[in-house]
This record gives sequence, C-alpha cells and structure tokens, in this order.
Amino acid sequence: MMLVVLSTSATPYHHSRPGFVDTQQILHEAATDSRDQRRRAVALQAAAAVELDIVPTTGTTLFNPTDYGGDPTGAVSSQAAFNAAISAMLSVRHEKDAQGFVDLGGATLDLSGGIFLLTAPISFPDGYSNFRIQRGTLLAAPHFPAGKYMLSIGGATCVMQGQAGKVCSKNVDVSHMTFDGAGHASGCLSVNHTMNVNVGPAIMVTSFTAYGITLGSGVGAG
Repeated sequence: MMLVVLSTSATPYHHSRPGFVDTQQILHEAATDSRDQRRRAVALQAAAAVELDIVPTTGTTLFNPTDYGGDPTGAVSSQAAFNAAISAMLSVRHEKDAQGFVDLGGATLDLSGGIFLLTAPISFPDGYSNFRIQRGTLLAAPHFPAGKYMLSIGGATCVMQGQAGKVCSKNVDVSHMTFDGAGHASGCLSVNHTMNVNVGPAIMVTSFTAYGITLGSGVGAG
C-alpha cells in the first residue's frame, strides 16, 4: 500500500493521476534535505513506479457522478451529482444480513479519473457494507464548510440494533483517490465505527487545514 500525506498545494499531476505522488518533485525538494529524507524520497519513487496503471473495477455495479450531471473538470460544483449517485448506490439492495447491514455487493462509486468540485461534505450513512470509492479527485470549493471532512464513512456515534457503540459500516475500500482540500476543508477522509476498511493503494491527501485522514473509534483497517 502506498499512502502519501502532504500539506502543500496539489499539482496537476495529482489530479491527472489520482492518488499518485509526483516523485520527481519529491526528489527535487529532498535534494537539499537530510540523508534520511532523500532516502525516503527514493523509496516513495520506487513505490509509485510499481503502480502505474489504474484498472477499473469489473463485475460490480458502478456509479459515476457524471451520469448524474457531475462535472469531471472541476470547473463547477458536482455536489448534487454526488448526492444523487450515492443515493442510487445505496438503493441497489435493501435486504439486511444477520448483523443488520445492507450488503451492497461491491457497488462502486467510480470517478473514472475525473476532478469533482465539492461545496459540502459527502458521506455514506450507517448500516451499509461491501462498497468502494475509487479513481478520481475530490476538490474542496472556496466556500467549503469550515471544520468538515470532504468524505465521511460511518457515524461519529453509531447505533446499530438499538445499542450504542456498535460497528456501523463494514467491508469498505477506498483506492486511487486524490483528496484536495484546497486550503478550505478541515479534513479529507474520516472513517468511524467501520470494520474491515482498506485505504489504498494510491491515496493522496493535500491542502487540508487540520487532519488528512482519521480512522476513528471501532475501525478495523487494512
């Protein structure tokens, strides 16, 4: 897994190759740094070189924000499109398993390499399992709400089957994504009360004001 967390402004490279770091830039910036930093830059370059191709998921139900009016260039807000795509994605199945979760069968929010402007957070509510978010860039708009994360999975407090503190999501995968807070979003990705969550490979989080990624209470991460 390659997980890169930076606090500087994202470059076009990060947007054109979601989740990947510009290794040449890292090596350039490390040229005057310590030996340990240069060694780390070389290691990051080697890790990135292994994962050059982003392969779309097959055999699952895909939901793309562009099918709901989203703008993949990031020029205008795609907030309504994301809300509609997530709503459709959560509607693919309704039957609950023994633990009370709706298994979405690998349903995937697939951004297909697009850049999507968000004016407000997007979230996956409690009670769902077996879904993915992949292959694109989320970009915070200038008036993105202060103190909020761009993408949230699982609730800050969760009640499943009438009892507080239960796991509220499970079997979640986030990969090949760039989260660009653009200096406006407090955080990029927040995961809470989620069992079996995989973050990566290829995750770039940049230009946030507080926290890039938080894995909160009850998280079993991979």
